Amino acid sequence: MTGFSNYTASKIIDFVFGNVAYTPPATIYVALAKGSVVDSDTGTTFAEANYTGYSRVAVTNNATTFPNATNGSKTNGVEFRFPTSTGVDNTIVELVFLDAASGGNIIGGGTVAVQKLITTGDRPVYEVGSVTITLN
Repeated sequence: MTGFSNYTASKIIDFVFGNVAYTPPATIYVALAKGSVVDSDTGTTFAEANYTGYSRVAVTNNATTFPNATNGSKTNGVEFRFPTSTGVDNTIVELVFLDAASGGNIIGGGTVAVQKLITTGDRPVYEVGSVTITLN
């Protein structure tokens, strides 16, 4: 997946064209995907990482975490630090944003620049400014 999910695209277009209220989630959950995510996936249908110790990372949805956009793009203003793996290897291919700690709706996501094999002892970290979200 590159960009917004079908769920979010529908919320945005209903808001812009039709004045249908939409309240973004106060907390966004960042997830790791070990397989390609498609626009129609949900929080329970994509190939989410499952290494031992894994969980989604909760971040506050505000201007500190996601500073103001420039030319239709935002970068992360805080580090996304996942739990350390204590077993079961996963290769991470995408980063996914959701509205719930488990299940829920996919907001959007995209492929990682370099796929990473997570093995025992690894702790995936996305430094400040390393994740770009683009409205396309």
